Amino acid sequence: MRPALNEAEGIVAVLEAWQPLRSRGVEIVLAGGGSTDDTPRRAAPWVDVVTASARGRARQMNAGASRGC
Repeated sequence: MRPALNEAEGIVAVLEAWQPLRSRGVEIVLAGGGSTDDTPRRAAPWVDVVTASARGRARQMNAGASRGC
């Protein structure tokens, strides 16, 4: 799981590096914290789930975990 907030510029590079994990069955969840940039749209093709919550690492991680990770 990856909490993210306004990371549009670098998010694809991070998620691209994690793609070998997906081929081994690891589910990648992006836990968004209300980005005002293009982070969720850019991340969507590289993850299995995009979820949104209020800002804050703990809130974002809990929102992602509740999606069934």
